Amino acid sequence: MPFWPDSFHLATIFSRIGPVAPTAPSLPPVLIVSADLASTTANLAWTASNKTGSPGFGYRVYSGSSPFGSLLSTTTGLSYDATSVFLTSGNYSFYVVPFNDVGEGPSSNTASVVLPGESDGPVLSGPDSAFISDYTLTWTAIAGATSYDLYASRDNTTYSLYVNTAATSWLVSFDFPGMYHKVIAKNGSFESGESNVHYVAQIMPSANTPRTRENGSARNLEDGTPRRLEA
Repeated sequence: MPFWPDSFHLATIFSRIGPVAPTAPSLPPVLIVSADLASTTANLAWTASNKTGSPGFGYRVYSGSSPFGSLLSTTTGLSYDATSVFLTSGNYSFYVVPFNDVGEGPSSNTASVVLPGESDGPVLSGPDSAFISDYTLTWTAIAGATSYDLYASRDNTTYSLYVNTAATSWLVSFDFPGMYHKVIAKNGSFESGESNVHYVAQIMPSANTPRTRENGSARNLEDGTPRRLEA
């Protein structure tokens, strides 16, 4: 018959074993560093370590490469914005170390960012074709951008500025077929990379192409057959 210890015997067993000793965090955070366009603030964000509920738990944020960095701050959160007079122009590295009252755990990866912040171009989209002459283009927002330059070209070689706008979409009006477009995000003199190139083919409506009235009903264009005028 198996022996199942009662509560008295369990208490006796655990009293002999003693309490489990606390330990330092053992899970390294995963760090990502970014910066808005033209910004000299490095935005750090990381995944949680373990032992987050242990006494004295927190994260130490360092600049430089592990383990020889300079301590910037201590926080219990999962993000930190590094802003300082020394963060001006250049490539900066950071790492994060979890700790508690027992000691420090393994550091995160070392992550770097270029300041002032740079950015890839927006993602530009719109219709593949449109009747002359209006169509709407849209593009993704870039963090830190204060405006966007929308460019147009007929040959995908020579581009001209079509509009500068703070919006992320624009109604384009042209009276000739076939236009290429691209977008650049701006913040003062700082520019992002160029967006993808988007081409919109202009469709010339035929004589029998259905058109839509303002009330939503359809009509056909009148027959476009040439007629001879009587003398």
